[in-house]
Amino acid sequence: MICTEVAGMKRILVKIVLPVSLLAVWMITCYPICRKAEGFDFFLYWVLVGCPYGIRKMCMILIPKNFGIAGSMALMLVGYGIQDSVSDIVNLQYANIQHYDGTIISDDDATEQEKKALTEELDKNEKLEHYTKIQLSKLTAPNGKSNLSIYVYVPENLDNFKKDVTLRNRKTKEEYELTDAGAAVSEKTAGLLDLKVGDELTVKKDDREYQVKIAVITENYAGHYVYMTPNVYKETFGEDPDYADIVFAVRDEYKDQTESIGQKIMESPAVLSISYTASTMDMVNRMLSTLGIVIIVLIVSAGMLAFVVLYNLNNINIMERQRELATLKVLGFFDGEVSQYVLRENIILTIAGILFGAVFGILLHRYIIVTVEVDAVMFGRNIRPISFVYCAVITCIFSIIVNIFMHRKLKKIDMVESLKSVE
Repeated sequence: MICTEVAGMKRILVKIVLPVSLLAVWMITCYPICRKAEGFDFFLYWVLVGCPYGIRKMCMILIPKNFGIAGSMALMLVGYGIQDSVSDIVNLQYANIQHYDGTIISDDDATEQEKKALTEELDKNEKLEHYTKIQLSKLTAPNGKSNLSIYVYVPENLDNFKKDVTLRNRKTKEEYELTDAGAAVSEKTAGLLDLKVGDELTVKKDDREYQVKIAVITENYAGHYVYMTPNVYKETFGEDPDYADIVFAVRDEYKDQTESIGQKIMESPAVLSISYTASTMDMVNRMLSTLGIVIIVLIVSAGMLAFVVLYNLNNINIMERQRELATLKVLGFFDGEVSQYVLRENIILTIAGILFGAVFGILLHRYIIVTVEVDAVMFGRNIRPISFVYCAVITCIFSIIVNIFMHRKLKKIDMVESLKSVE
């Protein structure tokens, strides 16, 4: 009994632990070579890492044959990860970053008296927590041969701006303040234009180009925003901001009355239209819901793949070792002991596959998310912890089901037939 367990551990060590360890060391060695100024060269990395293992294994994503379960785990994690990333957009953008409930678009033809009357009405409205006059201009930023549409957001009151918009670093969650040191540029915008803090952003207005220094790069998921203080705007464009639009926040106890409050404000002749954050959130959610079926298909397919991989690996393993297993039965091993001897490897492979697949799934998820993004949207980058739990549990359930099938198969091994000479 002890000898067979030692032999099994040696088999795992030689066929699994050693190849994976060598692969990990080689991948770490190749990583610095593929880092270039223009970005990471994934194709070169694939070639360098895969060459020692041959073309066949390169095409199998460099995963040893016994680690097919890791690929299934990774695919399931990608499915759940995409769901997390897509669903995060609405929450992150309109709950954690932009906090106002609506935007009032003023009528350009309104008189000064009508605009003053609107301001007085907003001051008297007890259902509003606060409002902020802003200039929201749609300009363009040169991006190679094309132009990127950006919104220049200039608040009149910087204290209210802190309540309306949160500027923060996506990774560290460090919060920034809007200062006269320069503009705050959304992360996606800076990424597309290949800019960093301290660089100058070029914007076009009325066919003229202007430069503004980037003070901070802030988290943002929908649209391209450039936030400026009134002083930075004046220094950049040589003119004072025109605070034509207004953002407002409703008191918590009146949140369910936001649209009726807006309808009352719409009665003012100085108002052209009002856009509500809640309506925007509903529209985005409807658009993103169409991806749900795609994500479900991906998750189900990955789950079925996990089952097929586990079943085939175990079935082949039993067929290749049929004489060995029959010998164990002849020596007096019970069915449960034989099953334990064989399926212990399956359990170890499953655990190793879950761990390896989680790492591979994170890398694959990030690559896919960055690849499928459109210019105007940045998807979330994080996978929720519960998604890891779901994938691991599903994989374990399939492993248990396969073990049950394999136990029945092991019980049917005919000792006499299996031990007959193959010559």
